[in-house]
Amino acid sequence: MVKKFLLILLTLILLVSCVGCHQDPPPATPNVLVVYFSATGTTRRVAEEVARVLNCDIFEIQPEQPYTKEHLDWTNKNSRTSVEATTDDCRPAVATKPDVKPYDVIFVGFPIWWYTAPKIINTFLEQYDLTGKTVVPFATSGVLPSDRQTKNCNLPAMVQNYCSARYSVVLQAKENWKIGLKTHWGGKNMEKFNPLFGLGESNTAFQQYFTGESFLKALNTKGVGVYNVSFRPGCRNNWHIHHKGGQILLCTDGEGWYQEKGMPARRLLPGDVVYIAPEVKHWHGAAKDKWFCHIAVEIPAENSSNEWCKEVTDSEYNSLEE
Repeated sequence: MVKKFLLILLTLILLVSCVGCHQDPPPATPNVLVVYFSATGTTRRVAEEVARVLNCDIFEIQPEQPYTKEHLDWTNKNSRTSVEATTDDCRPAVATKPDVKPYDVIFVGFPIWWYTAPKIINTFLEQYDLTGKTVVPFATSGVLPSDRQTKNCNLPAMVQNYCSARYSVVLQAKENWKIGLKTHWGGKNMEKFNPLFGLGESNTAFQQYFTGESFLKALNTKGVGVYNVSFRPGCRNNWHIHHKGGQILLCTDGEGWYQEKGMPARRLLPGDVVYIAPEVKHWHGAAKDKWFCHIAVEIPAENSSNEWCKEVTDSEYNSLEE
């Protein structure tokens, strides 16, 4: 039964095509919606690019009363936006309301006003029951450091339970955000990933040793450590060494890579088994556009330890033969 399940899952994964190149349109993402509010056009341009990369639907949040240049004068404490920013219960009326029921993921874009989202974003979001949906906020600003934006740019409290905060982005002049956008949200990669032993929790304890996001679920901690590790597309761990005690990887879902230092990388598929001898420098992780999951079995040894080394660089990872 398990083999049949894995075979079906592998077949489905292999049928999933990756996001197209720059010249070709990417596969449509019907369960994703990009909504945005833009007073000057900056956020509009970013939102349109997000929608283009994902080839998904897009909707502009338009106020019933458009904002004028005078309204946007932040130096005037009596301007419309200044008053709205200091009035907690202010909810500027919106002109139209889209149907969000068909969408599982909603990107919400807005400019940063007074270190937070404009109150019209509250108006828009409070119209809906977002239970079961993922809200991905992104913001534009040309004046604030990104860390300050991230700390202060809060969505309404009622929607925070649905926000996937680790994907919140403050878009600056760099282009590499598009790569992550394609990797995490492009095409059918948005489909639920249901590994054999479940996904587990976000692997925050070891995040510093990973590029991208991973998930960890302990299956056994008595005598022999057995852990279920899932990698988002493009995620991989750093080069590392198991001292004295080795490790065994049992691949269960998706598609990934394993590589020892100085050796060619090995593609991993469900059913593959990897024995990692002690003192061998190596790394493992997901393919660029595929989830990956393996069970890691720790081989017991007295005074065993792990040594974490440098990350697998983008050039090393991107050079792998797909």
